[in-house]
Order: sequence, then structure tokens, then C-alpha cells
Amino acid sequence: MKILILTYIAIIFCGALALMLPFTHNGDLSFLEAFFTAASAFTCTGLIVKDTGQDFTIYGQGVIITLIQLGGFGYMSMLGLLYVLMRRRLSHRERNMLKESLNYPTYDGMIFFIRKVLLFVLILEGIGTLLLWGYFIFYSDVEVLRAFWLGFFHAISAFNNAGFSVFSTNLMAYRDNLFINLVICSLVIIGGLGYIVMIEVQFFVNSILSRWIKRQVHPLVLSLHSKIVLIVTFCLILAGCGFTLLLEWDNTKSIGEYSFYSKFLSSFFMSVNYRTSGFNTIDLSTLRDSTMFFSSLLMVVGGAPGGAAGGIKVTTFAVLIAFCFALFFDTDVRLFRRRVAESSVKKAVVMLIIASSCIIFANLVVSFFEKDTRFALIMFEVCSAFSTVGVSTGNGGVLSLVANFSTIPQLMIIFLMIMGKVGTLAFWLAFVGKRKQSHIKLPEEKVII
Repeated sequence: MKILILTYIAIIFCGALALMLPFTHNGDLSFLEAFFTAASAFTCTGLIVKDTGQDFTIYGQGVIITLIQLGGFGYMSMLGLLYVLMRRRLSHRERNMLKESLNYPTYDGMIFFIRKVLLFVLILEGIGTLLLWGYFIFYSDVEVLRAFWLGFFHAISAFNNAGFSVFSTNLMAYRDNLFINLVICSLVIIGGLGYIVMIEVQFFVNSILSRWIKRQVHPLVLSLHSKIVLIVTFCLILAGCGFTLLLEWDNTKSIGEYSFYSKFLSSFFMSVNYRTSGFNTIDLSTLRDSTMFFSSLLMVVGGAPGGAAGGIKVTTFAVLIAFCFALFFDTDVRLFRRRVAESSVKKAVVMLIIASSCIIFANLVVSFFEKDTRFALIMFEVCSAFSTVGVSTGNGGVLSLVANFSTIPQLMIIFLMIMGKVGTLAFWLAFVGKRKQSHIKLPEEKVII
């Protein structure tokens, strides 16, 4: 895992050097700004300290979208596929790194799974590109090649949950556009489900079609992991949309003066992007502190394992809720009539503790150096970086709030983005290492709780 982390940092560093080339950017660009942009792109976060559409040329935007694709699909996944094409066998260390990068349960069938995922990703990104390209051709005053680039860039950014946009105001110009909202949200949701769930749902749909068309009988059963991801994702999107509508309904600074259609569509779009991506259709600085707080909780939960989304993951959240119910009713930890393994419960609890500690510490550091910035805005930015979401209340212009931060807080945000990309628990275990197993058992004594 240490090698994987160092490789990620090396890729970000190379991306920063590419963005520093004279033909990739317009105007002045410091190395810290280039490194931050590369880190945000590779970790599929979306926080920006430079205007992607104005401060970077088409070549710079190409570097950014390449980093997004590489980070979304996974560096190790790309490497594994390259080794297969070159007919080279993966070493045990490489297979182990690939397994950890994908969150794949076993070594068996891993290469076939990567091929399947790559095909699936290219098909979905291709469909998204064609839909957006068609819209920009017929409904925007841009030439065909420019329309294709807009569709291509936003489709990849959305599917990989990056939230980067070549529009200076992100997608605010399309706030009431149902087509753009649905296409972007669909790509974001599918990309946030994780590759394991994507492939399993595909097989599930194929089995249903086989029963209806070919009259063949197949077991129509999703795994516990997929059930958790799909149902919890659906519930969290509904919850996010609901509390946004409730808290912002009469806020004239945000959505208070919109029609019901605009309020609902804006709230739904925000709810989808709070959890995994950084697109926005309204000015998030106008939100109330209460909305920012609950939105931060959604961001911390994040998406599903094995995909481009960050956070503690919806599976961790589901296990923690089930653990609470088990304590109340004195039963085993159960989900969908299955008993959850004790090791999974322990990991979920540890994940929550470590994530909470990291967020608290990061808020403390940023608040210490940015004393003039409202804490609610800092907390929102920190949670967005930790969960690789990318939404921001802004710097008063078109950039993220982090653009106003001094060097140390910006470095802290970069650290959070990289940690969120690797995985909080995996990141810290890589540096702590494993303790030698002891066969000595200490005397047991109860602690008053």
C-alpha cells in the first residue's frame, strides 16, 4: 500500500509538471496551484484554485481530464490491463496492489473483471458524451468540435465523480435544464455505485431479460454488498433532497424565490452531488449553516467502495446503523437477513473514529491559519476534500474557497484529498503496519460505560 500511495503522489507530481508547461495554461501559474489542480483531478475531487475553462488551454484541460480518467478507473487497473495486453504475468505484489486498489474480494477472475469494467466504463462514458454532444450542438451556439469537447469533458468528469467543468460558473447556467440535470446526475450516481455493483447489476438485468425473452431460469439474487449500496444510496439521495428543500425553502438567497420545479430540481441535483461529485447549479455560499452541516454529513458518508467516490462509504454507514440496532435489541449485527461478519463491524467502527479524528484535526489546522473565515465554510470545504466531493462555497468569484487559503491550509486540503482517494483506513494502516500477533491473553475486566 505504501508503494501505491507513493505512486499516486508521483502521478500527481508528473501531472503538475505537465500543467506547468507554457502551452497548457494561460497567465501565471505557481507550482503549488499546478500541484493542487493535479491532485484534485487525480483524486476526482473537483476543488479548484484556477478557472479550468479560462486559466488552462485545451492542452491543459486534456491533462486534467486524463488525470481524472486515470484516477477514476484506477492507476493499478490500467497497469493490470496493460500487463495483460503485453502478455506479461503480474507478480504477487502487483496482484495484491491491484486487489486493494479495486476493493475486489478475491484474486480469482480479477483480470476478467478489469476487462469487463473497462468496457462498461467506456460504453457509459461514450453514451454520456453523445447525449451531451447532441445537446450542445442543437441548443448551444458552439461549433461541432467545441460541442464534442464539452460533452466529452463533462461526461468523463461526471462518471468519475470529479465535478470539474470548463464553464466558469460550473453548471449554474443549466439550473432548470432537465436534460442536463438528468444526464449528469445519472452518470454521477452510476459512477458512485462502484464497479462491483455495476457489473453485478448488469448480470442481474441480463438474467431478467433471459427469463422474459428466452424463457430461461436464472437466480435473480443480488449480493448483500450490492443490496446495501443500491438501497442506502437511494435513501441518502432522497434524504438529501428532502432536507435541502425543507431548510432552504424560504431562503431567498438560494432557492427561496424559485418555482417548485426549480426548487426540487436544484435540491435533487445538490443531493446527488453532495455525496460523490462537485458539480453545482446554484451558488452554495448562499446556503444556511444548517444546510451546510447536514450536507457535510452526506459528504462524509460518500459513495460505494471500489469506485471513484470517497467518504467512509455507504457500506460502512449501513453497518454502523445495523450495529446500533443490534446493541439496542441485543441481537447479532444483521442486514437483509444476513449476519454481518464481526471483522466488518470492527472496521466500520475504526473507520468512523479515524475519519472523525482526521476531519476534526483538519478543521483545527485550517481554522488556526484562516481565523477570518467563517467556521461553517471551513468545515464544508474540509469535508468536501476529505470525501473527494469537490463542492465549495466559493472564494467570492468562480474558484473554490481553498483558493483564498494560505499555503499550509492548501497543503492540508491536498493531504485530505490524497487520503480520501487511497481510503482512510488503508492510508493509515500503510504507515502503521501490522503488529506481531501475540498468543498471550491479558486478564479481562469490564469498563463502566
